[in-house]
Amino acid sequence: MIIVDKALAEREAMGRPIRIGLVGTGFAGKGFALQVLGGLPGLSLVAISNRTIAEAETAVRNVRGDGGFTHVNNLDQLEDTITKHKTVAITSDAFLLAQSPSIDVIVEATGEIEFATQVCMAAFANRKHAVVLNAELDATLGPILKYHAKQAGVMYCQADGDQPAVLMNLHRYVSSLGFTPVMAGNIKSLQDCRRTPTGVKSQQRVKDILQAGRDVFAEKGYDAATSAEIAQRAGISEATVFSYFSGKRELCARVIADWYDEIIAAFETGLPRDGSVRQQFAFIVRTHLRLMLVNGTGLCALVLSEGRTKRHDLSDTLTELQRRYTAPLMNVLARGQEQTPNRAAPAERSP
Repeated sequence: MIIVDKALAEREAMGRPIRIGLVGTGFAGKGFALQVLGGLPGLSLVAISNRTIAEAETAVRNVRGDGGFTHVNNLDQLEDTITKHKTVAITSDAFLLAQSPSIDVIVEATGEIEFATQVCMAAFANRKHAVVLNAELDATLGPILKYHAKQAGVMYCQADGDQPAVLMNLHRYVSSLGFTPVMAGNIKSLQDCRRTPTGVKSQQRVKDILQAGRDVFAEKGYDAATSAEIAQRAGISEATVFSYFSGKRELCARVIADWYDEIIAAFETGLPRDGSVRQQFAFIVRTHLRLMLVNGTGLCALVLSEGRTKRHDLSDTLTELQRRYTAPLMNVLARGQEQTPNRAAPAERSP
């Protein structure tokens, strides 16, 4: 790190700082902007792209106030702002940053996968290095992007300070002490794999994801449904979905479980306990039909489809849910059998 600090100080002294274009001003992006705009020697944040312009403005305003940024819509405006106005250029078009000859490095911090891949590939095409504050992208396509960067003669890497790079530094440090690391990983989200979100905002976020998941799974089934579409309908990033659910399988299981819970709760709370067998049976049938009319048959089709496959453990989850779901009806039928006198077997017909 001393060598890196010295190299950056030398670039600062020569008036040739590394010019950075930042894509994404979420939590990680804002933190990066705060550090670089705060005066990190040898680095200069010259442009920011974000889907929501107001968030990009906030990232600059936190350090330089309202006069620290300029909105740009094309490459000429971007170049003019970087070379003459000396303010941070702000745009919603990330690919302008990749095309700019006045930017040396693209820092990708959106948390997206598909879009971030396009940004990195655009950077490579314009012979720009790509540094990612995007663990989701790196875990999914990192080796492939590393290959394309090498083919273009540029670098692709993680940013020091983000968790994957911190883990690598920790691995390096432990190795330097003479130990042999056998595993390195993130444990902060693994302490409780079924965590219950705290706070009103988190609870509402989970509800939004589950509702979007219910809609998509009901319309398209398990195989055709994608986490990207679920995230889009919930108005969040795909990475945010995965911060609450480990994957599509867990989300689908939760959607189905909640659907069953609604039906079971309707049976258990409304069943006339003192009613006759006929009354109880009629209540179960009417309630079931009413819920099917309200919710549609998409989830029912999903349950039937996934209950028949052994490709994943949804079928195991469904077995227990089906047992709870059918229990009220089975109890009513058993009660009806007890109250019905035994009928004699029909006499055999004579030939």
